[in-house]
Order: sequence, then C-alpha cells, then structure tokens
Amino acid sequence: MLMYADDIVFMAGSVGDLREMNQCVTEFARRNRYQLNGEKSAVMAFNVDADTKAQVAAEPWALSGEEVKVTRSYKYLGVDILEDVTNWKTYITRATIKATRVTEDLEWACRRSGGLRPRAAAALWNSIVRPILEYAAEIWAGDIGVAEARAAEKVQTDFARSILGLVGLQSISNDALRAEMGMEKLSSRWTKLRLGYWRRIQVAKPERSLVAISSLRRNHVLWGLNRAGESWLKGTKDLLESHGLLEYWRDPTLCNGMSKEQWKDVVYEAVESRADAARTARFANMKGVASERYARMKHWDKLPLQMAVMGGDAGKRGAQVIESYLDSRVEPVGTRLKLMCRLGCLPTMTRLAREEKLIPEMGMCKLCGMAEEDTKHFMLECPSHATHRAKMTEMVERALRAAGIGPLKDQSAGDQLETLLGRSTGVAGVDRCINQGVTRFLKKAWRGRKWVTSSMNGVLGRSDTVWALRAHGEGGCQLGVPAPRLGRR
Repeated sequence: MLMYADDIVFMAGSVGDLREMNQCVTEFARRNRYQLNGEKSAVMAFNVDADTKAQVAAEPWALSGEEVKVTRSYKYLGVDILEDVTNWKTYITRATIKATRVTEDLEWACRRSGGLRPRAAAALWNSIVRPILEYAAEIWAGDIGVAEARAAEKVQTDFARSILGLVGLQSISNDALRAEMGMEKLSSRWTKLRLGYWRRIQVAKPERSLVAISSLRRNHVLWGLNRAGESWLKGTKDLLESHGLLEYWRDPTLCNGMSKEQWKDVVYEAVESRADAARTARFANMKGVASERYARMKHWDKLPLQMAVMGGDAGKRGAQVIESYLDSRVEPVGTRLKLMCRLGCLPTMTRLAREEKLIPEMGMCKLCGMAEEDTKHFMLECPSHATHRAKMTEMVERALRAAGIGPLKDQSAGDQLETLLGRSTGVAGVDRCINQGVTRFLKKAWRGRKWVTSSMNGVLGRSDTVWALRAHGEGGCQLGVPAPRLGRR
C-alpha cells in the first residue's frame, strides 16, 4: 500500500535550523516506514542577504537520503513563490493565461444552440473563470503590479464584449461594459477576500501559530522595523486605511465581537463605496455625450425590491446587477441596437464621420438632411421615423400613466432619451413595457435606413450592424450568437 502526503513546508531562520529540521523529519520518516521524495522537494532562501544565499547554495541538502535542490522559485499549493516574496508577477501571469483559455472555451459554449442570454453567461463566467483569478487573493490582493491587474481585468471585460457582441467597437468604457453585465471589478473582489481573511486571523484560536506570527508581524509594522513594509500585515494595514477601516487595525479585537456576516457587511460597504467613488471620478474625466448620459442613466445605488427583476438582485448596487432588458428574447435586434445606443456605439453618421476622420458635413443625416445624425436625432427628431416613433411614444406614455408618472412629452429632450434608453422609473413592470416599445422602434427605424448603412459599409469597408439588416423574424439575431465584427474589417 502506498501513501502520499503533499504540501508540507518547513520554515527556518538559519541554515543550521533547516538542516536540523531535515534530519528530524528524515528520522521520523525512517521510524514510521515511509520515504520523502527529494526530487519533488526544494530549498529556497527568501528575504536574506547574499552571504546567507551562498551558504544555502553550498549546503548538501537531502531528505531520506535523496538530494534536494536549491531553487529560486517554488510552486506551493498552486501559487508561485519567488525569492522576492512580494513579487507575484509569475503567478498572476500564469493565472491570467489560464483564465483567458477557459474564457475562450466558455465563449464558444455560450454561443452554441442559439446562444445563452448575457445573464446566464455572466453567471457561468463568475462560477468557472473568476475563481481562477481570485485564487489566493487573500495573500496577494493589493500587492500585484498595475500591469498584471490590468491584464486580469481585461479577461473579464473581453468576455463581456464578446457576449454582448461588441468586439471591434471603439470608445466603450470598461466601467459601462461591466455595469451592463453586472460584473464587479476584480480588484474590488480581491480586496474583499483579503480583508475577510484579516478577520479570520483575529478570531482564530490563540494557541495557533498563525495568531502568534500575525501578532509578531503586526508589532514589526508598528515599530517600523526593517523590511516590515514588505510584510502581509503592512499591505493589509494599507488596505484597511484606504477603505476607512483603520480602527480595526489599531484595535484588532473589534473584530472578535462581530459575526462573519457583520464583518462582511462592513467590508463590502467600504469597498463598494470606494469603488463607486473611483468610478464616478473616471466617468467625470471622460469626454463625450454618451459617457455623461450613461453615468446619469444607469441606476448605481442599491436596488429596491420593486426595481429588482430577480429576487437576489434586491439590495445589490446597480453596478452589480445585469440590465434586465438584456434578458428579453422578444426583440433581439432591437435589444442589440438599444445596447449600442446606451453605450454610445451605434454607427450613426456622426460616429462614422468621427471614426473615419471624414469632414464634419458627412455627419449629416442622410434621410432628412436637417441635422447631424446622432442617437438623439435618430430616436427623437428625424421625421423619416415619425410613424414608428409615434407608436413607440404611445406605448411609453401608456406605461407611464399606469404607473402615475408624468408624461414623456413634458420632459426635456435629454431626459426623454434617457427614459427611452433605460433610466429606471422605479418599477420593473413599467421599465419592461417601455423597453418593449423602444426595442420595436429601434428595429423598424434602423431597417428603415438600411440603404444608408449598406452604402457606408460598402464605401468605407465596414460591416456595421449587418446582423440587423439580414435578420428577419424574431429569432434571427441574438446576443451571444456570432455576428460579423462591428468595427473595421
């Protein structure tokens, strides 16, 4: 009978101490009739000076008579540990590559048999891919490089682009992409995990080595000892401070009187509030009408029960709840057009003129010739779509009256557009009725200008919204189903 025992680690403060540990465990193995595998073991010196490294390299290390090599990195419990224990680049890069590969497989699966809705696709990504990018985040959150964090975040936003059919489109905010899909920024998730682990240490049994080491390292940070700034405790202190939770660093016993759920509520509120402030600042720095409109239109606060489509959405912040209009299968073409209007990437003439660097006059509406064709003109003003617009307006006004909300015509043009594109009325049923009228209008009006789209595609070598022009009936085009790239060829 064979028995395998993996992932045992010995930590020593000197070469002599580690030598004695090896001898002790070798003797223990001999007495209990098992053998240690030297080939699968390694010795690594970290946070030491050059002289100590030389001593480690010169020592003939062995376990159960088998040679043990000295290495500069070691994979322990699936995480790459380097001599510089603050360097997580190797591990994060490897995790990102794996997550990218799994994401590509998931994208393919989501498109099979007519395609999954974005809500289901996001749930699958969160359960299958996100854990790859969160593994051991309790240890490295906040300590990884900016480039590595950006690469990991890109895996998520690229998945959102693919599922929403926006691959190749320019100037779409990553914040807006995540908000449409209800996907939280990974850096916020990482911080929550690390601060959650902080409480676990504080409530652990005092006889555990973990508690003794944590207390010692915390004192090192308080005393300002050399290299204390590289410790896990210092990074955790910085995270607590930046999220307004420094009191729990000053007095860790405050965690002892809190349940796991209470601490979770405190941490989540702090992290999400800081994320909201950072996102608001990013939107404020963006240039463009579409970004400003999206920032106003999206419901960012916690969802009350009457606004929630799914019971589990109630109480969550708006950025973590997928937009309900994406669930609809009634008007798939109109749903995609509404998505593009919300994100400011509908290929109207003004957008084409800007992207292709054409003269400003090319941005004029080719149907009426009265004004520049932007989203506002297309949806509210162009007389060529008056018939379809009247039907949409009638349906929207009826829904607003039923909810006791003032008529659409009394709103400013900007407010009208935001209402039509999904600014919530506060009642999920009313929002659903408005969405039905809007998506139907978008489908019919966009097909009414199909000769403009086809001409521009031919002249400029683009393939914009070919799926909308070719789709017939109600099942011809769905989110998540492969479509021609929507940007340049």
